[in-house]
Amino acid sequence: MKTKSIVLLLAVFTFSAYTFALDSEEVTTKISKLTIGGRLQTQYQYVNSNPYTNRLILRRARLTFQSTFTEWAYIKVQIEAGKQHFTLKDVYLSLKPKWFDIFIGQKHVPFSREALNSSKYLQMIERNRSSEFAPFRQMGVEVHGFALDEKLEYSVGIYNGAVNSSSISNLSNNMLSKVKIYHIDIGASKDNNKFLYAGRIDLHPFGYMKKQQSYLEDLEHSLLGFGINFYSSDDSPSGGHNSGVAELEKTLVYGGDAAIKFKGFAGTFEYIHRDLSWWNSDDQTKEAAQDTFSLQGGLMIIPKKLELTARYEFVKFDKNELLLGPDEQNMDKWLTFGFNYFFEAHHLKMQLNYILKNEDMPAGVPEPKNDTLLMQFAYYF
Repeated sequence: MKTKSIVLLLAVFTFSAYTFALDSEEVTTKISKLTIGGRLQTQYQYVNSNPYTNRLILRRARLTFQSTFTEWAYIKVQIEAGKQHFTLKDVYLSLKPKWFDIFIGQKHVPFSREALNSSKYLQMIERNRSSEFAPFRQMGVEVHGFALDEKLEYSVGIYNGAVNSSSISNLSNNMLSKVKIYHIDIGASKDNNKFLYAGRIDLHPFGYMKKQQSYLEDLEHSLLGFGINFYSSDDSPSGGHNSGVAELEKTLVYGGDAAIKFKGFAGTFEYIHRDLSWWNSDDQTKEAAQDTFSLQGGLMIIPKKLELTARYEFVKFDKNELLLGPDEQNMDKWLTFGFNYFFEAHHLKMQLNYILKNEDMPAGVPEPKNDTLLMQFAYYF
């Protein structure tokens, strides 16, 4: 890429970030306090494919509104204008009795440390592949709380578990069109009458560890966090299986993760196993056992300013190699290198990642050429 093009891209990203740099606002009324927040992430993508991809996108543009009625009740609403379309992200009521919180509405299902980590605080530009096994946001009811002086954190909930029909359209040919199989921000438009059940436990042995990546705090000592989680969903159609149609039957997912912050280093590990069962177009019931693993870390070269990052991740689409991935692959193995420059911690930062993608293809199927360069400016208030 020519030097002039790089300078132009940097100028565009910087201008985009600063035009969104407004101070946070709080508005107090007779019955509540309204807090307004926002987020902008502008991104450049280059994919070394044939033909190659070379584009600028508005990755995320969000506004968040939180209205606090009392010390024990508030409402949060978050809207998204990224990728050239509008969606509703969070919309829920939070109630706080004495010992725990109750959330009612649409929010993140408590599964996967990476999925639960806000896009404001990501160490890499995009989340790891393991997070794609998470249901992300769903309509439901959740209980969340702490015990043992915040060394134990727990969440449990019941959700719609709405399935994204487009993501399973290729199951008739024993293929996934997408790794994600659940709706995000679409509610129950394709849902059956059954629920998704989820739970998560986090341990904080050296004190509470926030789900914020990169080493940007002034910590008195190292921090460790460990988590285990699961979810289960009966995804079969309410009226029974439709003959000749590829449909998902059941999903059972479980996994564990860990995070560490130690002397300028911040790292995470995540493992997830997913069992899928489905009907193909021949009305046969098929099953797949999938595994995904991610290991990433970042070291501050200049404290609170410059961080070097790296990540290794893989997705095994089926240990028996019956179910294939979107490009007919048996496995994805990606290696990412990058850096972050923090102008004002996570509030204003520049990120660059280069992803070396290796797809394990069946015999006779050529491997796609798709190594990717990502550059992003991110701002939030």
